[in-house]
Amino acid sequence: MTHHLVDSRTSPRGGKGLPTAARRLGIVVSVVLIGAAGWLLVRELRGLRFGAVVGYLGTVSPGWLLVALVGTVAAYVALVGYDALALRHVGHPLPWRRVVRVGLIGFGISNTAGQVWLAGGAVRYRLYRAAGLAAGEIAGVVVFVSLAFWLGYLALAGVVFPLAAPGVPPSLRLGVPLDTLGWVCLALVGAYLAWCGLGQDQARLRPPALRVALPQVGVAVLRTLLTASVLYAVLPEGVDYLAVLGVFVFAVGIATLGQVPGAAGVLEAVVLVALPALDPAAAVGALVLFRLLYYLLPLAAALVALTFSELHPRPGGAS
Repeated sequence: MTHHLVDSRTSPRGGKGLPTAARRLGIVVSVVLIGAAGWLLVRELRGLRFGAVVGYLGTVSPGWLLVALVGTVAAYVALVGYDALALRHVGHPLPWRRVVRVGLIGFGISNTAGQVWLAGGAVRYRLYRAAGLAAGEIAGVVVFVSLAFWLGYLALAGVVFPLAAPGVPPSLRLGVPLDTLGWVCLALVGAYLAWCGLGQDQARLRPPALRVALPQVGVAVLRTLLTASVLYAVLPEGVDYLAVLGVFVFAVGIATLGQVPGAAGVLEAVVLVALPALDPAAAVGALVLFRLLYYLLPLAAALVALTFSELHPRPGGAS
């Protein structure tokens, strides 16, 4: 029997999970990464006055705030595209209203909580199960959206790092030059697409068809570009978008590898170090706005929607 990316007997709640040694290694990596980011933040923000941060918030124009808000909405619309493509891949499409609701709730929570496959997977299991999907289909959706999340960062790292690698400190690097890392990321995306094009006849593990994988990569890239534009919109004028994009891709990428929820602390540290021309108070103020718009507001909306969904379940999985 051929399976869609994962064995149909697995589910977001099933299986033995990662081996104990791997989980412990993940905890160690998280602690080290958070520690390094915290040390950089303390060093860069020494002497920062709270009043200066508040003062910057008052200088952000309503026009740029509107751009950031529109970018946030557009980014989450693109995230819903992950779910739509995933359902197409597993062969169980649903009405758009249901897909939008599950996608927005799932990503509204997982973007802040971290680990798309775990936090978002638990939400999707609950809501897609009520919509009639089998456990194996839900597992396929979770793997697909998790891959899409990574494909956007890998594809953009493959383009941005060789062109304009962010100037991050050695303590946060991965042991290889960033331009070299960019080529590796691009090769990984190419290998994935090649697998999707050639792997349809594999006996046990069937990747998405190329007609689904190409939009998967395209939507993932678009979503990442939109998210970086939210941060760019609230930063002071004169900052180069390509530089912001490189910093964002690097920071969120390594934070996700280290299982740091919402790249908390890591994004701030990398922005402060890699964009040294920024006034620290302006950078901190911009990052506060970014987290409010892109993480906290969608999280609040997702929790309200999830609570309403639990209190008013739709009979028979109706849309």
